[in-house]
Amino acid sequence: MALAGACAGVATGAVLIVVAGLTHGIGGLATALIGVLAVVTFYGLGQWLEVVATDWPPRQAMEIVLVGYAVRVVGIGAALAAALGWDPLEPLIVGEWLAAAVVLTVLAWVTGVVVVGARQRVPVYDEVETPETEGEHSGGH
Repeated sequence: MALAGACAGVATGAVLIVVAGLTHGIGGLATALIGVLAVVTFYGLGQWLEVVATDWPPRQAMEIVLVGYAVRVVGIGAALAAALGWDPLEPLIVGEWLAAAVVLTVLAWVTGVVVVGARQRVPVYDEVETPETEGEHSGGH
């Protein structure tokens, strides 16, 4: 799932960077690149934390996953604030491309994760036939 999200996010980001560069020159390219890099960096870190959490006990895993979500949101915001506050970049920033790069890269990443996750078979969620429930799910008694 993590790989699908990363591939979808990076592919979408690459298209955005090219289109921004073609339509708004170096400013559009730089702006889209900043937005895409912020998302890919912090979503990648958050996804890595989720993978690490799979080896932990349930309560600790839930805590680390929640920290991962906070890292994504706060990290992207902090990276963008730092980039936007850097004087040499200020004249290059195209606000529309920054918003588009962040929003569309996040949507692509999440969509990749959801699509692949929805198609996976996770045995822990499958119903198991027991002598008490045998036949109930198939309609027979």
